[in-house]
Amino acid sequence: MVTKLGSLGSSFSRMNEDDMERDSTLMNLDEEIGKESLAGYTPDCGRRREYNKDGKKVEGTKFLSYKKARSVIAQRHVGKLVDTTNDGARDTLVPFPLNAPTGAHNFSENGLCYRAFKKCFGTCMRQKPSVLEPYGIGLVLYFKFLKFMTVIFLLMSLALAPSMYFYWVGSSMTKEDQALMIEESFLNALFFTTIGSLGAGASTCMEGDVSEMFDLKCPSGVFKKIEAHWGQPNGYCSCPASQQTNDQGTCPGQITYPSDGVDGGTCSGGACFLSTTKLKESCCAKTRFDPMNGDFTPDLTNVDISTNPTCHSPSAQFIAEGMCLGRQNCTFPVSVNHTYTWTYDPVLRPYKCDEDWDPAVEDDHTCSRNLMHENYLNYANFSSCPSDTHQDDYQLIVIGLCAEEDFDFEFNGEEYTYSKKDIIKILSYTDSGCAFLFLMAIYWMAKREEEATDESDSLNCSPSDYAVIVSNLPNHQSLDSLKLCLKTHFEKTLKENKNEEDEKLREKGLSAKIVDHEDLGIFDIQFSLNNRKQIYWKTVRGRVARIKDKMENEVVFLKKIGKFKGKRKAKLMIRHKLLENNFHKCNAKLEAIEKRIAEGAKKEYAKYAFITFNAEEGAVRCKKIYPDLGFLQRLTMKKKHMIELDGKLARPNVKTAPEPSEIIWENLGISSFMRYIRVGFTSLITVLLLAASFVVIHKARVAQETAQLKYPEADCSGYIITPDPNATHLNMTITLRDIEYLTAAQVQRDEKWQHYNLTLGNTGKLECFCKGLLVDPQYSLNGMLSFPFNDEQTGDESATWCKPWFETYTYITFLKYLAVGGVCGTNVVLKLVLKKLINIEGPKDKTSLILSLTLKIFAASLINTAFLTLLINGNIELFLGDTGDDNSAVAEYGVLGGGYSDFSEEWYLNIGVPIVITMIINLVSPHIETFVLWATKRWAQYADRSCTPLPAKFTKKVTQNDLENLYTGPEFIMYLRYAQLLNTLFVTLIFSSGMPVLIPICFLTFLSYYFFDKWMLLRFFSLPPRLDASLARRVSSLLPFSVVLHLMFGMWMMSNEEFFKPEAINLDTSTNSTAASVVPVDVSVSDLSTTFGDNAFMGEVYDRFTHTNNLASLILLVLLITGLLWFRLVAKILKSSQGLLACVPFLARFLAHESELEGNPPFIEAIETEILNLQIGLELIDEDILEKYKAEISRRTQPGYRAPERSINILESYDFEANQEYIQAFASDATSIMNYNKQRRSERRSASQSGGGGGEGGEGAQGPVRKQSEAEREKLRMEHMSRMHKSGSAGAAGRGKSVEMSGAAAKKKPRGAGGKAPSSPGGGGAAPVPAPVPPPGQGSASAPSPPPPPVVDGGALVPSWIQRYDAASGHHYYEDESTGNVTWEEPETYRPLEVNAAQL
Repeated sequence: MVTKLGSLGSSFSRMNEDDMERDSTLMNLDEEIGKESLAGYTPDCGRRREYNKDGKKVEGTKFLSYKKARSVIAQRHVGKLVDTTNDGARDTLVPFPLNAPTGAHNFSENGLCYRAFKKCFGTCMRQKPSVLEPYGIGLVLYFKFLKFMTVIFLLMSLALAPSMYFYWVGSSMTKEDQALMIEESFLNALFFTTIGSLGAGASTCMEGDVSEMFDLKCPSGVFKKIEAHWGQPNGYCSCPASQQTNDQGTCPGQITYPSDGVDGGTCSGGACFLSTTKLKESCCAKTRFDPMNGDFTPDLTNVDISTNPTCHSPSAQFIAEGMCLGRQNCTFPVSVNHTYTWTYDPVLRPYKCDEDWDPAVEDDHTCSRNLMHENYLNYANFSSCPSDTHQDDYQLIVIGLCAEEDFDFEFNGEEYTYSKKDIIKILSYTDSGCAFLFLMAIYWMAKREEEATDESDSLNCSPSDYAVIVSNLPNHQSLDSLKLCLKTHFEKTLKENKNEEDEKLREKGLSAKIVDHEDLGIFDIQFSLNNRKQIYWKTVRGRVARIKDKMENEVVFLKKIGKFKGKRKAKLMIRHKLLENNFHKCNAKLEAIEKRIAEGAKKEYAKYAFITFNAEEGAVRCKKIYPDLGFLQRLTMKKKHMIELDGKLARPNVKTAPEPSEIIWENLGISSFMRYIRVGFTSLITVLLLAASFVVIHKARVAQETAQLKYPEADCSGYIITPDPNATHLNMTITLRDIEYLTAAQVQRDEKWQHYNLTLGNTGKLECFCKGLLVDPQYSLNGMLSFPFNDEQTGDESATWCKPWFETYTYITFLKYLAVGGVCGTNVVLKLVLKKLINIEGPKDKTSLILSLTLKIFAASLINTAFLTLLINGNIELFLGDTGDDNSAVAEYGVLGGGYSDFSEEWYLNIGVPIVITMIINLVSPHIETFVLWATKRWAQYADRSCTPLPAKFTKKVTQNDLENLYTGPEFIMYLRYAQLLNTLFVTLIFSSGMPVLIPICFLTFLSYYFFDKWMLLRFFSLPPRLDASLARRVSSLLPFSVVLHLMFGMWMMSNEEFFKPEAINLDTSTNSTAASVVPVDVSVSDLSTTFGDNAFMGEVYDRFTHTNNLASLILLVLLITGLLWFRLVAKILKSSQGLLACVPFLARFLAHESELEGNPPFIEAIETEILNLQIGLELIDEDILEKYKAEISRRTQPGYRAPERSINILESYDFEANQEYIQAFASDATSIMNYNKQRRSERRSASQSGGGGGEGGEGAQGPVRKQSEAEREKLRMEHMSRMHKSGSAGAAGRGKSVEMSGAAAKKKPRGAGGKAPSSPGGGGAAPVPAPVPPPGQGSASAPSPPPPPVVDGGALVPSWIQRYDAASGHHYYEDESTGNVTWEEPETYRPLEVNAAQL
């Protein structure tokens, strides 16, 4: 285990200073430490001021290189690289201007739109190329996506602006009530942009006795539905005083459960079972319905209004309808003998006066009835009614529903009136049109993305254009044999395929199409190995080495200024000792793994092979011969296409290789089964996080409902607050022009209704009164909290009742926003956790990792933001109907147990507005986070350079790596932005039909992301990984599903008739036995809902989806779902079956997707010079490849060289040790590791030389080996070239394509974590072949005799000769690895790798 750098106190107590000085290497550090990390750059950056040993302040020492840091930083950021020092190195970054073009999707020149508008708008329809194209098509498509979506949502915002205007102006609330609600919270203004603002109608109820004046009034609008009961009806308009809840929102009684608990408990001390009346009022029941049969629903039969079957008359229903429908208030006396007369209105009622109206007897326009009308005596039942002498005991209860059906607005001085129903239908079709526009837009965008990808591929070349990845490799004993086998097999197969095609062309007389010079050779072969442990220990060692280097540089600096002493010295020495121990432990682990591999205890095998061809023709032809058509197709593979090794055949699976920089090498060895297990684990963690969010939101809702029971919401419309203490009149209301003056005395009677022996109380007048004081400038907050009430029950004349109300109101508001904060907070936690967990899944490449991470973050955020809210606040009663206790069993877990069975007015106010607030938070929060990160980074840079304006001279950092990282911005995390934008887009489209304000919010979100991300990328962020178009295409493929959700939710919202057809609203009360209420008008396409039988949910779905408002949406939804099923499901099934069809070779030829040649130059010629020089300087890849690179550099220095138009400017090698990310992770450039590697090479070289020629002195019989000078080597080369010129056998240089090495005698790099085999002889320098015959005319006199081979361990020969290629002469020479001596003749001790016939 690696020791943690903690608990230093115990270590310090066990070590004295002498031990530390003896054991620690800190005392031997000199001032040269850390210069290896400068890579030859001159130190030009250091401390601004420092103290010398004498304690004097002097100019700081320059020990770091800002020039090197600037060169490294330039490679990590967006900008133009230029050469400002005229040294040939483009190492200065010039940022692009902020108005630099980032590209946009263009109209196709062959399209109708372009041809129609090119004369007027041709220049605008063709965008300038993006400055981001050199950094990958993925980055370009991201900004094109932002710009395109900004335009689309702008158009949709303009189209839906009338909807928001209609909802605001057509609100069921008065202007005064709107202003009061907005004053309470400005965020309530969002409610008036939703369809809920239209109001679902307000219900009002009144009880009247005989001889009383019945006065029923609508708080807003007019009566649209009436329900009346006459006689001795059951129930009350409000919960009786004995059954009301207390101040804590709980029932006054206690529940006592029997020992068996079968009957559900009984009440003691009053009603104890909390429930809700059919008029939606909290009330306590004394018993349950039928607990013995499992129905534990609280029984409120004595409270809920219903007809008394033995004392009722149906005539009251028709009288109340005639007197009240269409009016704002209706006033009439309650009398048994009174005749009620009204005028017939055919618009309000489908029949004239009543069901038995006789036009021959009665007037066509006037109706007259009384409560005991003789026409209904047969339907009435007065068996239990009081006698005629006690008719005063009769009672009339009327429930009315008020709403407004018309919409009035003023324009240009004139007032217009329209039906809300008609306007809703127009808005519904407008919403469908926006959905169709968005659907066509994303289809067009997908086509443009495909064109942009093809255009990018045609303008740029990458290593994947030349490479393939091969899996299902044959079993192999060594990587050398596998490498040779693959090289031989593929070169032979490709050449034979080329000859077969050429022969067919000759037979058809098409010889002109034959390409004579097609390079099918292999440039390099690299393997992914079972080296996950090596990579892990190298990564751990890299972290330790970085810390160790930083500490050693700090010690050098402290020693120079004389401050390396005392406690600081002791503490640093202890920490350094621990670091050294950890460093040695990591090296020991790596050396142990290498030893096990060398001894055969651990088998090193390859799972994938990455084959890079000399030209793209080889890769294209290879993929054509081996089409990726599935396992069944490989079963029918021809034998000549199979790979044979050691007498066994293997069917290779060949695919296009990913880019070298995208591969995650340590994950390639994970099996598919283990990867499924890992994905399941991360999915489980995600579900647990969502469950935690569910609990937070659910608890907040329950706490909010409990708090609201203490102070129930009240309708404060129409009240004028009169806080004058002299207004002590105790009458309930003073009515003047339908305005109620609310006084403190009325509040006192409402709060202490028991004291005044009232049957009705706690109706919310305290809330209205306190809110009025809060907005009154004379009182405001302090005056409201201290306003005195006279509590006659307790005798307290200065009771401050507004204070506890305000505390509860604030608590409820806090809980409401806590739910919003819980959603946003959980989204943040999900992003952080999933970023850590995604590595557990073990994706093979960065594209797979990013796709998985994007989809997981998006799906989790969408579920958390939208669907959890619906599940928690929805009510399952609408879907399951009244099934007894089943609903409560589900609601017990918080799922579908809320108070909303539809998208009602209350839902939009209490749930919809928080969703809009969440979207506003999502609009600004990511940018705030980025801005804080930018400000923190800039301050750290400013403070590091001692608050000087220029960073070129001063720094407080002590290592070069820290300096480079300080001025490197954080990575631009594109996948995270995609996930956030997808979440915003989906939530917007799900709820935008009823809340169109989400559309402009989404527009602002995309607009802000575009400008903010562009600014930060050009000025702050470092480059993201180079991505292809996979992520952009995946995002585009998800967008049609957002339209499906939009249409489904929109159809449900737009068919809620509560907002435009109030007579369809269910009052939730029992109807009269005659069923003489208003007959609803059919609004469905056809009445087929009875087809669903007793399934209320399916019948409701059918009625809602076939509503006349939803015809356009329904057609679009059906077409869209059909298309998605065909292209996403059926097409995939057919594609998956192509492997079966491909069993027939004839069909396989047509099913294979052939890659096309892009016209790329040869692979080595396409690599940019900067990349070649970087790899040569790092010396991390195979030496034979380095020789090719050096030869190519030499060729490019010749006169007349012209760079190709298409080049590779990214990591070109599939040698993973050359990957910059792994170089950073392994700290390959750290001084500690460079010194360690140098020490190991020196030890191996010493061990090789000490073997000698057989004497005890360790030297050979011919004495010590003399190392040749550079002049001697050049002389030998010139002599060889002269002989070759005379004999006419000198070959062409061949652009460095034939560098060869001996496999057994090659200079091998330490194997460890490297995913490659030792270099060996071969035409491409990548695999071992027999050494070539020495050129003619080359004698032994042309070079000194080769030294004797060294002998170790009893005289065993250790080959030390390396075969190299001389590009100038075109022939090979041999170099001694230990001395550097060269010869043109093959030495006697040269041993090429022996290869058996089976391997060949």
